[in-house]
Amino acid sequence: MVAFAVAAVAAAVPSLGGAEGSPAAAGTFPGRNGLLTFARSAPDGFDIVAMRRDGSHRRVLVKSPADSVSLYSDWSPDGRRLVFDSDRTGNVDIFLRRPGGEIKQLTSGPAEDSHPTWAPGGLRIAFESDRSGSRQIHVMDKDGTNVRRVTRFAPGAEEPSFSPTGRWIAFLSGKVGRTALFVVHPDGTGLHQVTPRRLNAGHPSWSPDGRRIVFNSHIETPNGRIWVVGPQGGTLQRLTRGPDGVEDFEPAFSPDGRLIAFTSFGRTRPDDADIWVMRADGSHLHNLTPSSSENFEVAVAWRPRRNAL
Repeated sequence: MVAFAVAAVAAAVPSLGGAEGSPAAAGTFPGRNGLLTFARSAPDGFDIVAMRRDGSHRRVLVKSPADSVSLYSDWSPDGRRLVFDSDRTGNVDIFLRRPGGEIKQLTSGPAEDSHPTWAPGGLRIAFESDRSGSRQIHVMDKDGTNVRRVTRFAPGAEEPSFSPTGRWIAFLSGKVGRTALFVVHPDGTGLHQVTPRRLNAGHPSWSPDGRRIVFNSHIETPNGRIWVVGPQGGTLQRLTRGPDGVEDFEPAFSPDGRLIAFTSFGRTRPDDADIWVMRADGSHLHNLTPSSSENFEVAVAWRPRRNAL
């Protein structure tokens, strides 16, 4: 549990971006913009908190037991179920929060299973796991059964993100400081490198129309910036800029595709990480959590607004 907590805190400070210790990923499914969830530091760990898209009405959805961390979450396409990783049982596993708040454990065993992301249709979940000896992308059914390995990369593969069509999974692979974005079909075929390793990519997230992938890059060390690219590569566009020392990371498209939420470290106050939102072209940046200076807020995810939780 201690190692997972340390990694969680490290995800909110400068000099991220390698395949090890970088943030999670999740695609965004089409719909109206609903709640945002994010991980918020507490005195004894990290809880998963929900808020409205204007930053108001914050409430804890997943309260972590003492000395534990619940971190990376993703909403099902119907907006009714929240999958997340946590070390609440002493090992990093994947859990499901059902309507009404019931929590079900989906994975177990000595392996570390983390960074879950839903497939369209809500029948499968992709995640990363070291159960094969190195971190690789796996897919399982929504109840945690029928686990299948997708990647077999020697350097490892992390941070999966299902495309809205389900035809592709985006993920990261590479050495720390030289991480590239790749896409692959869920059956392991069609592998394609999207970004050059020099960009040191992190946290890929699909747009709801499947035409763009947003990610963070640390090519401008020590700064972190948000970029977008097409799923087959090509033109790269940088969306955020800022003073030296500002880290923008963990971007996530909104369900309507018009906004991008992300974590920014040091943009408002030194040594503070807040959830920000901007238009999809990088304009009109706005801090959604400016009043919580005592907390780190990371790992934001959008909920498609269709059903009540």
